[in-house]
Amino acid sequence: MFLEKQSLQPGGIDTYELRCFPVLAGLSQQDLAQLIMLAELVCASQGSFIIRRKEPGDSIFFILSGSVQARILVGAEEKVLSRIPSGQFFGELSMFTQTARTADVIAIEATRLLRFSAE
Repeated sequence: MFLEKQSLQPGGIDTYELRCFPVLAGLSQQDLAQLIMLAELVCASQGSFIIRRKEPGDSIFFILSGSVQARILVGAEEKVLSRIPSGQFFGELSMFTQTARTADVIAIEATRLLRFSAE
């Protein structure tokens, strides 16, 4: 299982990739380019943990491609809370409330994410 984080270089992410997110669709090309400069590209292989329960909620993730699932463990049994496809985001609640993560988030397949830190 592999989780790779990369600083974004010009050309690493196309601003048009962010247009599929309704919350970002109304921004100008220049605004999107500036937003990308504040982000970190995260590439997760299938089965990689992106978020672990009880970790600090210090970032939000936008799924550029692939998909993830949020899950909790109840005893020895895994309970899937939701599947989150590309074009969606997650992690905002704990980031804005500055609370610990309440679930694990795991890549279902090879997934590219854009991570924005609370900083």
